[in-house]
Amino acid sequence: RVLVRTYDHTVCDTILIRQKGLKAEFSMEDVQVDASQTVCFISLASNLTDEERSRVSFSADQPWVESVEIDTGNTLLLATLAQTKSAGQEATLTMTYTPVWGDSVKSECKITVR
Repeated sequence: RVLVRTYDHTVCDTILIRQKGLKAEFSMEDVQVDASQTVCFISLASNLTDEERSRVSFSADQPWVESVEIDTGNTLLLATLAQTKSAGQEATLTMTYTPVWGDSVKSECKITVR
């Protein structure tokens, strides 16, 4: 923050300066799972820092994708899958990073049940 005022102090204002860092980049690989699997690992390529990882969320278009976590090495996702899925089903997993300011960055992958 920078405080700016006129010489005679009649006008005063604060300017907030922000610097954007590197743009977050990440991608996930599509994966195939057996119907009996309840856990799957998804490869992740990412430049997210540990701090930025706290601003990541996941969503899936199928209820049998129960939860997703990023491993500590930032190279794998661990997805927990319900047993209610069956062969031929497919889910789209969306990973969203929401920075403090600016637009969200998203990436998608497919989880296919064989």
